[in-house]
Amino acid sequence: MAIRTTSDHNNIQPPNLDVSSMKILEELQEGKQLTNTQNFPPSTLYIKLALDYSFFRDNLLKFHAHLHEIKVFIRISYNTMYIVCKMEKELLSLVYSNGIVDIYPPRFILKEELKIFDSCFYTYHDNRLRILQEDFSQLFKKIKVKASILCFNIEEMSMTNQEALPQSSRLVELLKCTNIMQGEELQRRDFIFTKEVKLSKTQVTFLIGSRGTRIETLREESGATIKIIPISEKMTMQERCHPDTVQQTILVSGDLYSVALAITSIESALIALGL
Repeated sequence: MAIRTTSDHNNIQPPNLDVSSMKILEELQEGKQLTNTQNFPPSTLYIKLALDYSFFRDNLLKFHAHLHEIKVFIRISYNTMYIVCKMEKELLSLVYSNGIVDIYPPRFILKEELKIFDSCFYTYHDNRLRILQEDFSQLFKKIKVKASILCFNIEEMSMTNQEALPQSSRLVELLKCTNIMQGEELQRRDFIFTKEVKLSKTQVTFLIGSRGTRIETLREESGATIKIIPISEKMTMQERCHPDTVQQTILVSGDLYSVALAITSIESALIALGL
């Protein structure tokens, strides 16, 4: 595999990795972008996926057989990276973890375009789409059906830098969406948003309420989807001794008004009770 690299910095790597795999980890540890310089067929369909860097590092031996199908590797934060790769089932199955896959679509998407996922999805401010699906085969079939909005081809990559992701295309699509909204008077409710809220275990217990009545009422009144992400099983000793310090993630998803109403209601209730 032809990987363009510029660093010879040495780090301790997992055993049994060949030179090219070790080089990938070295570059990613330094936050650099790696590009597969081999030529891909013009008809290649790409998909941009986000994953935990630690997950990629620990499973690099499994990814090794598919490195030739990955066009770009970029580590964007301490434990987050993304890859641009071919739309291949086996490769996507490696990224698929705990019933979740994170995709960066090449353009902004309307809620109506995602009905096939049965409301089991969330969007983030960076245009990342998180899809929750227990069965990977069903998930892959649905992604293939929606390939026109979730995937992209070489023409949608930057014309000035073939190594770059289709950032310019997303900007163009955003402008198109803005023009459509102005021309056809579409409302902001046609777009979905997700806000991530961090709460303590005590606050989450209050939010859920007796037999889940409080959170159900909040969902009905706001119209937002509210999902509580379970706490990781790998808690530190400090967290086990002081459970109130443990933060849980709450995902509030829906149109802008619904999300704002739900979060305001949560914050007001917590403040009123001094939580």
